[in-house]
Amino acid sequence: MDGIEVMSKNMDRDLRKQAAKLLTKYPHFAQLGNSDSHQRETVGCCYTHFDAVIRTNADLVAAIRARKGVAKPNVHDPV
Repeated sequence: MDGIEVMSKNMDRDLRKQAAKLLTKYPHFAQLGNSDSHQRETVGCCYTHFDAVIRTNADLVAAIRARKGVAKPNVHDPV
């Protein structure tokens, strides 16, 4: 699985722009949002919305490989 994290609480605006630019260079990579966090306040700040039904790990892997995800900020905690 190849993907590019384009949104995370740990990324400033310039880094997010660079990541998005990489997606144009590597269009076969999946777009991913991440909220990996070590602080309670930042858990869930970003996520990947999938245009697919995901019930199992296999469903998740298939959705990432099919590039069915779009990185999104949590509307309650925009990045």
